[in-house]
Amino acid sequence: MVNRSLPRCRKKLIAEFGRGFDATNLTRMMKFAKAFPYEEIVATLSQQLSWSHFRELLPLEQPLQREFYAEMCRMEGWSVRTLRGRIDSMLYERTSLSRKPEERKALMGDTSRSGTQRTPRSAPCQSTRCCMFVLIVA
Repeated sequence: MVNRSLPRCRKKLIAEFGRGFDATNLTRMMKFAKAFPYEEIVATLSQQLSWSHFRELLPLEQPLQREFYAEMCRMEGWSVRTLRGRIDSMLYERTSLSRKPEERKALMGDTSRSGTQRTPRSAPCQSTRCCMFVLIVA
């Protein structure tokens, strides 16, 4: 159903806003909306990350993994090349939080959800080079 409506949507968007709405871009836009559903977080990140950063984050399957890399980009000022290198080196997978879900739950404290609020909490990694910060859904 989405594939059939894509050409119609594309034509309407091009008529109203101009070029840049080919099938590939529209598909990426839909993935982006699904991967980053919280407007407040997108508004903050979009001021500090480029579309190229987001394109690198989109293929990541796990929401916490995406949030980890997005927050690291924001806090450390990573370039797209640095982000790509950290993803390729599996930085997230090497952190203790990604391997120990029970520690993640302990860091979360109160697990009750209140709307779409997210609370950043910090958690040190095993690395001696830096201190990793992870957004944890509270």
